[in-house]
Amino acid sequence: MIFEYESGNGTRKIESSTLKTIFQHLNEINPRLKSYFILTKENGDYLQCAGSKLRLTIEYKQSETHSVLGIEKENKEPISINYSGGAISLKRNEILSISDALKTFETFFNTGNVPNEYILRKVDEH
Repeated sequence: MIFEYESGNGTRKIESSTLKTIFQHLNEINPRLKSYFILTKENGDYLQCAGSKLRLTIEYKQSETHSVLGIEKENKEPISINYSGGAISLKRNEILSISDALKTFETFFNTGNVPNEYILRKVDEH
């Protein structure tokens, strides 16, 4: 797998990253300096997150389906979070935290999937 993260004015790429390295970088998330992370499998499926420790979004692409993760308690109220690229519009139940990111990145790293406790909304759905 390839792990990418924001660094300075660009993106750093680590091929064959360890889970320990991924966790180290995820715990440094900052909406201005180090605000997004992507873990990509050899087949092109990926998991990515952006934002801050207390307010972030997680997206998952598997085959042709691109989804945003949310918690079980659905709340379609629109809200946005910030990252270095600007604002990201989400539903209130899709605002997650660093603990969600650590859990999903670990599951994706080990299985290629995301934990069953999250609901998935296809990106093109409103």
